Amino acid sequence: MDNNIRFCLVKNHGTWFVKIRDGHKQALLSTGVKVTGKNDREIEHSRQQAMLKLNDVIEKYSTSQKNKEHESVSASYALTDSKDPTFAEYTEFYNDLNKCDIRTTTYDDIKQKINKHIKPYFGKKKLTDITLSDLDKYKTDKLAEGLSANTVGKLLTYIKTVLGYAVQNHIISDNPAKGLKKPKKKKYKHVILSPEELQILLNAVMGTNMELPITLATLFGLRRSEVVGLRWSDIDFDNKKITINGTVTRQHNSAGKLVDVYTPDTKTEESKSEYLLTDDVTAYLKYKYLAQQTMPRETNEYTDFVCVNEVGQRVHLDYVSDKFSKLLDKYNLPHVRFHDLRHSCISLLVNSHVSMKDAQVYARHANFETTANTYSHPEKTSTHSSLETITKAIEFEKAFETTKQMDEPDNDFTFPTEAQSFLRQANRITSLQVAQSRVFPAKALEKITRAIGFNEIVDATPAEKNHTWGKDVYSQLTDMNNMISGLV
Repeated sequence: MDNNIRFCLVKNHGTWFVKIRDGHKQALLSTGVKVTGKNDREIEHSRQQAMLKLNDVIEKYSTSQKNKEHESVSASYALTDSKDPTFAEYTEFYNDLNKCDIRTTTYDDIKQKINKHIKPYFGKKKLTDITLSDLDKYKTDKLAEGLSANTVGKLLTYIKTVLGYAVQNHIISDNPAKGLKKPKKKKYKHVILSPEELQILLNAVMGTNMELPITLATLFGLRRSEVVGLRWSDIDFDNKKITINGTVTRQHNSAGKLVDVYTPDTKTEESKSEYLLTDDVTAYLKYKYLAQQTMPRETNEYTDFVCVNEVGQRVHLDYVSDKFSKLLDKYNLPHVRFHDLRHSCISLLVNSHVSMKDAQVYARHANFETTANTYSHPEKTSTHSSLETITKAIEFEKAFETTKQMDEPDNDFTFPTEAQSFLRQANRITSLQVAQSRVFPAKALEKITRAIGFNEIVDATPAEKNHTWGKDVYSQLTDMNNMISGLV
């Protein structure tokens, strides 16, 4: 077998096919094995039967290439069961053809749109019968149904791509979508929360299931999928850094039901990055980690996930959005999306005179234009203290002390003298040098923590007014960690 050939099994019209990529050429070859079964086990059995045919199919492909009898992309659809496909069938085929090259969430999203907005509308209309008039009417009807101009535009873009592929395959002579105008999109105006409003929100959620999701989104500008997907193993307490490694997204299971699924993947390659932490934020996260080690759990499946509920279950994506909306109503705050906490975070940086380039890096945007077009920029000056700005603006230390009191089982507990001595030594952590552009300096985090008064929020209780925040807290937290380790 040629080592340059890439392949995978895909389902197409009830049959298992081998999708082959050979350099710039691609093909879809039938294994002849039907996709059978009423449950996952039976379907998997049919897939295994198709796997047995893989070598024969690929060998046949290689032989046909040598004899120059096989067409590449232009003949790919001719290898399927249907010689005269409907338009809906062809849109499904095109999505399956690209399954190996796109993210699972993208594939599922396209599949859902086909089932909801393309198949019911076009029905059994043949691919060769689609006209510009049909597509123009489709656009008008979908807008009349209440779909946004943005959603309709994405549907039309996909349809145009599919039809373009059909032209390459010589199934149709011209792309009827070529002259189709997409509806004019309304530019979304981002609504952000002010530092004062963020303070109210963070104070309100301290000690609840929404504390960590909202705190992480506010301090680091994380997306909802990244917040729920963050694991404790992504946080290096010794070197004070956090790495964004994976996400939790909504995907269809074998029964067609949408479920939350963790994948070690991010939206873009730029999104997979590291942040350096300040002492205060490190101590705060360490405290939350230690508190979770002794909490009651219904399952140990999610022990590594940061955002869990009171019984150790990972919080659901829908729960985060729904609860966030109710919190805004309860405290009379502007009704924004959870994703707008990300915009609020980056806006805090920009309004604190961080350069637009630094804001792009902190936001992990793939390109500069996205940041520049989304956020205003008062002055182009560099920054040396980002996270501190946000924590200060939202008075985070006060809120942290509040949640700390809620979590502590015994306020009269004292650490052994030997443990305190040992843990104070563990507190001597040397700072990390920024070695690459994807490791974001703690100075950016300082800007954010200062802007929202983060430290004051986690240090709010009157009984703790004389409490020294920072190294002493971190030392105590380390004491607790070692003590727990000794008891286990």
